[in-house]
Amino acid sequence: MVGHFWTITCPSRFHRWTQDGLGNVTRNPNYDGSTPRDAQEYLRNVWSRVRAELSRQKIAIVGMRVAEPHHDGCPHWHALVFAAPGEIDVAADVMQRYALTDSPNEPGASTRRFVIETIDPEKGSATAYIAKYIAKHVDGTGTSLEGETDRESGLLFIQDEGERANNDRPEAIDRVCAWASVWGIRQFQFFRAGPVSAWRELRRLSKDDGSTGKLCEAWKAANAESFGGMGRSDWGDFLKAIDRHPVELIKEHQENSYGEQVPRIVGIMCGGRVYITHPHSWRIEQRRRTGRHGEDMGAWKWYYDKNGRYVGMSNCGIEPAGASGCTDVAPGHASQVFDEGEGQWVDSKSEGPKSATRAGTTHAGTSCRHKATHGDYCRQHAPS
Repeated sequence: MVGHFWTITCPSRFHRWTQDGLGNVTRNPNYDGSTPRDAQEYLRNVWSRVRAELSRQKIAIVGMRVAEPHHDGCPHWHALVFAAPGEIDVAADVMQRYALTDSPNEPGASTRRFVIETIDPEKGSATAYIAKYIAKHVDGTGTSLEGETDRESGLLFIQDEGERANNDRPEAIDRVCAWASVWGIRQFQFFRAGPVSAWRELRRLSKDDGSTGKLCEAWKAANAESFGGMGRSDWGDFLKAIDRHPVELIKEHQENSYGEQVPRIVGIMCGGRVYITHPHSWRIEQRRRTGRHGEDMGAWKWYYDKNGRYVGMSNCGIEPAGASGCTDVAPGHASQVFDEGEGQWVDSKSEGPKSATRAGTTHAGTSCRHKATHGDYCRQHAPS
């Protein structure tokens, strides 16, 4: 496949401001009051017509597009496009035609509305071309824009001393994210990239399951590095394989922590055969603790007396003296804790009862540690 890098912009009527070659900004007399959302809708409609025309001509293009603002907030698109060698130029001609359907004779339309750049391997890979534009909307670091002003958006991609000290993003990134959020603009989108979920599930299958039947071709493409490939799966072969033998995801509904029924992938189906890729179901539980002699210790509970005052904590099921109720939520711990290293009581940073007294021994017949946050033992249950 051959790669192109396309830039698609909006007609003059979508731009509130215009900028000359010297950087001087003036009001655009052609501006019709359109918002960035209107401009994004225009670009989406143009792209939809292009894809429909390419579909009629049976030309397939794959890639990714990035939306970013001009200095006046009007969006424009950068697209990394791949197609067959004999079809990429036809796709570019179709894009050119639809990009110039609106106001084709206005100044600069033929040179700025649609710009094509052929990917030059000497300048970098296709990933390098698109990575710059993704980084501009993430943090701007590690790119040629670091410390410079972006000529398209007019934003400075550099962190001041305060941002560096706090590990914050440059202000330019926050502005771009706010722009996308306010106007509902999707910044990144893949097109015709294939089903990533099916590819992930195929990579879960063992060789015994995946290398047989109609699934074999797609499984080998998804696991190409296992067969002396170039250290990566072959995405193009994978897409061709699932076109010949479609792979369907199998899902079941499970209840989440909020009581909602949500779908969960459990396997795939190809050629009428079912392959289970998630044989296990997991849930999060509180880890069980063990005592000094390996006995099972329960979860921590915090105890109060009848007046609601904190009297101690325990994880062995034996209540502290004077306790009349407990909770699973930690309150302020006791005012003092026993530090084994120092061999003495030390003050805790949190509030607690001042009247607690040191116990002479642990609970009879147990090895309850009653570990506190700020020391080794809580005051209510100290070792002898």
